[in-house]
Amino acid sequence: MLIRRYNEAMAIPRVVEALCCALPNAAMHIHDNSTDKTAPAARAAGATVRTERQHGLGRVVRRRFAGIEADL
Repeated sequence: MLIRRYNEAMAIPRVVEALCCALPNAAMHIHDNSTDKTAPAARAAGATVRTERQHGLGRVVRRRFAGIEADL
C-alpha cells in the first residue's frame, strides 16, 4: 500500500494504526518529503518510509513502481 503524505506528523500515526487494523497483512510504504517529523512518526507506527525528494504524486508513483520486483 502506498501512502503519500506531506507534513502530517500529527495525523500519520492514527492513519497507519487504522490501516494496520483494517488490513493487517498489508505492507504500508509512506513516501515522504516532509519538513516536519512525519517520517519518524510513520516508522514508529509501523510503516516503511521511503523518500522521494521531488514533489508530486506522479513522481511518487513512478518511484514506487520502479522498486517492484515481479515476474510477469
